[in-house]
Amino acid sequence: MPNLYALVVGIDNYPPPVPILRGCVNDANAFRRILLEQYNVPPDQVVTLLNADATREAVIDGFREHLCKAKAGDIAVFFYAGHGSQEPTTGVFLAIEPDYKNETIVCYDSRLPRGYDLAHKDLEGCDLIDKDFAVLIQNVAATGARLTLVLDSCHSGSADRDADDIEVIPPGVRRAPAREEPQPDSAYLRKPTEIVALLRNMDAASSTDRTKQARRFVEGASGSHVLFAACSDSESANEYHLGPHGAFTYCLLQVLLDGKPISNQELYTRTHDLLQSLYPIQHSHLVPVGDEDELRNSQFLGLTPMPRGNFFMAWCDRGAWKIDGGRLYNLGVRDAVALYPANSSADNLADTTKALTTATLTAAGPSESTVAVADVSRLDPQQQYKAVVTVRAGRINIRLDGDPTALTELRSALEFSVYVQEGTSPRFIVRAGSDGYQFELPNSAQNIPGPFDATPDGIQSTVAALEHMARWTMRVELSNESSSIAVDDVDLAVSYYDKDSQNHDQFHGLYVPPLATLPLQYRNDQPPSIRMRVTNRSLSTLNFAFLVCSSDWQITTAFLPQECITLNPTEEIPLRDGDPITMTLKPGATEAHDHMVLVISRDPFDAAAFALPKLTNAAVTRDIDTSPAAPPPPPGDFATRRLEIITRR
Repeated sequence: MPNLYALVVGIDNYPPPVPILRGCVNDANAFRRILLEQYNVPPDQVVTLLNADATREAVIDGFREHLCKAKAGDIAVFFYAGHGSQEPTTGVFLAIEPDYKNETIVCYDSRLPRGYDLAHKDLEGCDLIDKDFAVLIQNVAATGARLTLVLDSCHSGSADRDADDIEVIPPGVRRAPAREEPQPDSAYLRKPTEIVALLRNMDAASSTDRTKQARRFVEGASGSHVLFAACSDSESANEYHLGPHGAFTYCLLQVLLDGKPISNQELYTRTHDLLQSLYPIQHSHLVPVGDEDELRNSQFLGLTPMPRGNFFMAWCDRGAWKIDGGRLYNLGVRDAVALYPANSSADNLADTTKALTTATLTAAGPSESTVAVADVSRLDPQQQYKAVVTVRAGRINIRLDGDPTALTELRSALEFSVYVQEGTSPRFIVRAGSDGYQFELPNSAQNIPGPFDATPDGIQSTVAALEHMARWTMRVELSNESSSIAVDDVDLAVSYYDKDSQNHDQFHGLYVPPLATLPLQYRNDQPPSIRMRVTNRSLSTLNFAFLVCSSDWQITTAFLPQECITLNPTEEIPLRDGDPITMTLKPGATEAHDHMVLVISRDPFDAAAFALPKLTNAAVTRDIDTSPAAPPPPPGDFATRRLEIITRR
């Protein structure tokens, strides 16, 4: 069994001028009890720092002297409840901080008078800033331990506030006033030039960020780790009157108190949904750094994979019952679900007689749907429930041809698939023989996976490939005909250079309509490249995710600084920081088809649900350059723009 080492920090009684809080010590003590009582962690492996004990030096020592005891295969946990803040950045960090701010957590003595060194002995103490936090994370991750971080604090402030303004922090908000003076270079845990090199050389966090705030606290830190963050960069972390507790920690504890093994993804989803029912304007985030799929599906504070299973979560949001599944999962209006207690076992979920009641989808967004409950008296609006699909109105049609025996085995494996079914106008065809299964894709230029052997493992691989391709297709074809977001509310602009008849460079630019095709051609054996920009032309704030859907059945969201980004009216943002997106064909390939999908929503949403890994045994014909140039689905009304790019050699 792996050892678990935890550092738990909670600060309520900050010395003036930092506002005091009420629920942070309760948060820390409750999380410590969870570790001791539910995870059976020995008390000497949990270091708890409360109030005056939680100095900056003590937190740093807690990382270096306690969490670094963890060895390869062990588990390290850092929990923090307290104030977050910002401070100006200077020097070499200006090049990597677009808003010129460092994100910080505020230790007990962070604002007390003390000297950094002889040259700065008149300055007050310092916060624990994101750059130093990344160094501490790397110290722990370098041991080979699995690191989990839970931060219930606000890491934002008004980024465009004048230095002379007085920031008024509402009671019960975990944000300390931003500092006016930057931290001197001598106070960093490593030389600033070394930290910049660290951040630029390691891009694991940058490829999986959820918010700017979350990215900064893990950016550049190597090794596998997971961050649960209480709120987005532009939001506040609130306190909840029960306990009192932080609203995020309260919701997290409610889920953990079930006492059942739970994956990181399910813990995040259930906590996020419960938090939304209490504080709709606060959005928690899950940031896995490393093997994203493996980390999302791994057991919370454990190493054993915990597949989510065939259920969604249902909860009551201001009188309306919802589930955390939608069109991305091929759910649609008139589909039906059965509702079970949240702690139901897999065996109980398979028994419809154990369901409390049923519900029918009345509205379906990409990743969230509204349902009409048959008997609402059987449900408690303060609780969550598991929802199992019982009736599905639409799946991707396939056709199965060939050897009857091989088809019987495949049909048996596909019987309960929620993504594909046999039907007319098939998108995929499977040819079965005594020796295996081969795919055909009518009217498609996508890569063809397989073939797969006629063995139990080969049959499972065939089903997995079909369902993967179906999910990819659903994401690419995501649309909302009833959206109130007009075509001219959003500009998706594409620019590129081509050669004219005299081999001179010729500039092209276009605005992408809801559906468009862009042919690109190699010139002088050089791959084509494009630049793209998104502009909010509407009169209201909109939220965006950008999907890169490649011909190897992969979907990434790496072209925006955050997987879901908010733009105010007239704001615009270039994709990949304005750097060219190069469309490179693999050696021997002459053509590739890729889809770029811009998802637009009036409400914030978790764009992580869109991502798909490569279909590993599909032949890859082309690379889209998704790496950053420098290190660095919607529940309500939504719309999409789709651009198919055809690259030819």
